[in-house]
Amino acid sequence: MQIHSTNPHVETLQTNVIYPMYYETKETVMGYLKDADSIALTTDCWTSLVGQPYLSLTVHVIDEDFNLRDFLLGTVHAPESHTGQYLYDKIEGENGLLAQWNLLDKDRTYVTDNATNIKKAIIDVGNKRWIGCLGHTTNLIVKAGLEKVNVINSLIGRANNYVSFIRRSALAIEKLKSNEDFLKLPNLNVIQDVSTRWNSVLAMLRRLVAIKSAVNCTVCECGRQDLVITDDDFENMELLSNFLQMFEKATEIASGDQYTTISFIQRIIASFHKRLAPNVDDPAFIADLKKLCWMI
Repeated sequence: MQIHSTNPHVETLQTNVIYPMYYETKETVMGYLKDADSIALTTDCWTSLVGQPYLSLTVHVIDEDFNLRDFLLGTVHAPESHTGQYLYDKIEGENGLLAQWNLLDKDRTYVTDNATNIKKAIIDVGNKRWIGCLGHTTNLIVKAGLEKVNVINSLIGRANNYVSFIRRSALAIEKLKSNEDFLKLPNLNVIQDVSTRWNSVLAMLRRLVAIKSAVNCTVCECGRQDLVITDDDFENMELLSNFLQMFEKATEIASGDQYTTISFIQRIIASFHKRLAPNVDDPAFIADLKKLCWMI
């Protein structure tokens, strides 16, 4: 017996499945939010893979059982210039996301990155409480410091040259794997630095140090002796990686979603103060990086 079936029409899915599911879920979420005296909100603008701009808004609340809950209130198309007033209207306006969820009467605090337009929307236009994201602030501090210390900038440049060569060459990737097998190292590929994420620098350097025995063998076998990384460079990579671990840990703690992260902020800042203090045993480039982090 043959069974013939056809896919349901998109309007059928919308009417009978998606819309009922959405409204049922919204009712459940509003049940969590209605009794909250105060809420926290996080928001950011982003661009899709096809270049379309959007704004997303998430609400965070502690329920009656003291569980931290967060809900995405919406992602809206934001095609116009992202001025403070425009972003305010999208979030706080008469037809904004908060109005759609009946949250305009709630006491609220925003946590966002340090972009001027979103700060203007929340502080100047909206007259609401704003707290800068520690993770984003840490990212700005470390990224600026890494760029301004010449020794570090040069070191990262050499590491990037090596990684770029490996990732562009199928032959080099195979030789790297073969060398790792021969040297009884774990089969790990190189990691590319991403300019918008400082911690990708740490991941790149940490990975190169982990497979350093196979690194130079690979470029030499490929006839690229100009990419050889010296023992001093590997030592500096390891020193820099160890130094950056405190920022990585701070970002990890500040990005938690199972606890109220603001409780950790003062402790994290105190830890920064302690670890950024001058030390006579610091290499010159680490000492320079510490000074810059203080200044920034």
